[in-house]
Amino acid sequence: MTDLATVPLYWEDTFVFESVARVVELLDGERPCLILNETVFYPQGGGQPCDTGSISAASTVFTVTDVRMQDGKGL
Repeated sequence: MTDLATVPLYWEDTFVFESVARVVELLDGERPCLILNETVFYPQGGGQPCDTGSISAASTVFTVTDVRMQDGKGL
């Protein structure tokens, strides 16, 4: 287990592509941002580009175009 706000599931299994996560915070700025309790999306860093994809909730689909980790939170 980790003390990070967002658990990086890719640390346990690099081939995990889906999960059921909970939104713990929504940052509604110039670029809306979801903070999840866990994520399969690898963040940008060390010269490696971030993962992209989508997050589905009910009948809504969010397109993920940028992933960052800041202060233990996946942004």
